[in-house]
Amino acid sequence: MNRDDMNLDLLAALECNGHGAFVERIVDILATIEGENDERNWHWIVRTDEGFAYVTGGCDNTGWDCQSNCDVFEASTIRDCLRLVGDAERGELRDQLPEALRSQL
Repeated sequence: MNRDDMNLDLLAALECNGHGAFVERIVDILATIEGENDERNWHWIVRTDEGFAYVTGGCDNTGWDCQSNCDVFEASTIRDCLRLVGDAERGELRDQLPEALRSQL
């Protein structure tokens, strides 16, 4: 995926938290829950060059380059990927997936 086409929050979360190399492995963003600075975390399901990943992170009111966190959890299947997502977010992310992937669940 071209960096210019990538979600800016996802790009910043990864690059500001030591996951910059992972950016090059992202093929597509499949689902997103928008977060809010100092409130709730962001959540993404992405397709990678080797499978899927669940990415989650949050930041304070100054943005990603100050006080922030980001975790990347990789999985080989979309089913395994969704198992990594917390109960509160799983349904919302699942509902955003393309039908072809939801049918694999």
